[in-house]
Amino acid sequence: MTETKVEVKIVSAVSNVVGNGPLESALQGIMEDLGPPHFDEADQEFARKIRETLTQKDIDALWRSIGMPKTDAALADFTVPLDAPRNPAIGSTDVGDVSWVVPTVQAHAPTVAIGTPFHTWQVVAQGSHAELVAAGGLYARLAGLQFADMPSSGSGGVP
Repeated sequence: MTETKVEVKIVSAVSNVVGNGPLESALQGIMEDLGPPHFDEADQEFARKIRETLTQKDIDALWRSIGMPKTDAALADFTVPLDAPRNPAIGSTDVGDVSWVVPTVQAHAPTVAIGTPFHTWQVVAQGSHAELVAAGGLYARLAGLQFADMPSSGSGGVP
């Protein structure tokens, strides 16, 4: 044989995400103040066409993961309450590693049709739909700007 040896060294993307209640509450308040993005009829129609390519299993999984009652909505026209009984999908991320060092909060904004699985051609197709991208980006920027204006408690910027 070749007598080849392999040594593996894992360096990142292995930690669970450490939640930050004060930051999560602050961001939730900002998102509720902003309200969900407005999607026009063209956005809704595009999302309905994408939904036709998704499985019912994918669509149902999204509703379960956010802990909200299922509707026929193609795009999220609501803000998920902070206390919703979420069942998030678990995936690899380096956010967990970062959250052990820096106070971290994650914002989730609707930029794809409800039920769209990540890492699929449907995500790519929706990424080229300018209105969806603009709505999600604007929502994220507005939340970020409002968050930056929050007073600090003196504990590393945590409100």
